[in-house]
Amino acid sequence: MIKSILCLLAATLAFQAQAAPTSAMAYGGHSSLEAPAVESVVVDASQITLTGRFQGSGTPVLTLGKHRLRVSESSQTQVIAKLPQSLPPATYRLLVNHANTRANTTSLYLQIP
Repeated sequence: MIKSILCLLAATLAFQAQAAPTSAMAYGGHSSLEAPAVESVVVDASQITLTGRFQGSGTPVLTLGKHRLRVSESSQTQVIAKLPQSLPPATYRLLVNHANTRANTTSLYLQIP
């Protein structure tokens, strides 16, 4: 429980300091979707849960460092993804994209204990 709370605190602080939605328009692209809006992150030993606004149809794409995460559940307000086994403790960049496009990306940093 303490590990999860510390992880959430670290993730929340990292999110507040580092979350950076990137618009396709900044790169000359065209997209009617806004970047995913991540409002909270909970990390436990085997999965990550994101709460926020995730527009569009299809499953969002999550990339943690160099690992593409397997999304087990997703809705317009929550995404749950499995963490890779044997993930070493570190700070990782998490990219959140809409399905089938990289036009709008949200980027944040997470501390994995």
